[in-house]
Amino acid sequence: MEALGVVLGALGVVLALAAIGLTVAVERLKRPRLEIEAADWPRQHPWQFVVVHVFNRPEMPRPFGFLTRNSAEGCEVTLEFRRHGQSVGAFPPLPGRWSSRPEPGAPVVLPSPARPTEAWSGSLSSEIVVLGPQAVVGQVFDPALAAESRSWDVAAGIRGEEIAVAVLTEKHGAYAWGAESQRFPHWDNPAWKLDQPGEYDVTVRLVASGVAAERTFFLGLGPPHSRRIELSEVEPSRESSGRASSHRS
Repeated sequence: MEALGVVLGALGVVLALAAIGLTVAVERLKRPRLEIEAADWPRQHPWQFVVVHVFNRPEMPRPFGFLTRNSAEGCEVTLEFRRHGQSVGAFPPLPGRWSSRPEPGAPVVLPSPARPTEAWSGSLSSEIVVLGPQAVVGQVFDPALAAESRSWDVAAGIRGEEIAVAVLTEKHGAYAWGAESQRFPHWDNPAWKLDQPGEYDVTVRLVASGVAAERTFFLGLGPPHSRRIELSEVEPSRESSGRASSHRS
């Protein structure tokens, strides 16, 4: 009987350890699996963005297909720009902005027809409601909303979440795009200005709850008259880099 008790006790310990191990393995399997891909920006505007999509892949290995992958909670993005082939940053890393977040504009009543160009956000400056000959309602940059746009919960699924990497404005040149871009009336932060023509290696870094991911892309810009800006997952050949891009912008 004593030997049987020892065997049963050992078996219990083994089963307990196996249960703990299985629980740990399942939790590891349920961790977010983030992937970053260059994506099209098909909208028609005077300006052009280049963007990436972030996916939290839902697929689970067999036989755990019944499990649901966790969301990547509080996922923050950082963008690092380096001139192509160099290891030193073109400027310090900047906090990225999730496109799903509301634009960082707060409503304000201002005298008409005055429009304080230093305060208006570039994308919001046209959203004006005329109250009368003496006043208009517009939106001004809100730093708190800009700070909120730096993080997002990326749910598991086939839908990608968009992050803009850079913008080619209509008249003011090309700039890296981040959470603070809309502080400037034409999105023209001089510290983030990009060369035209220019070639950059852009690293997109993600940090979320217990998981991190990063990927580097090639960003090519043509001379100002070409209106070319292109983000690709591999460096384009000399022939293809000389063509204007009309679909990945």
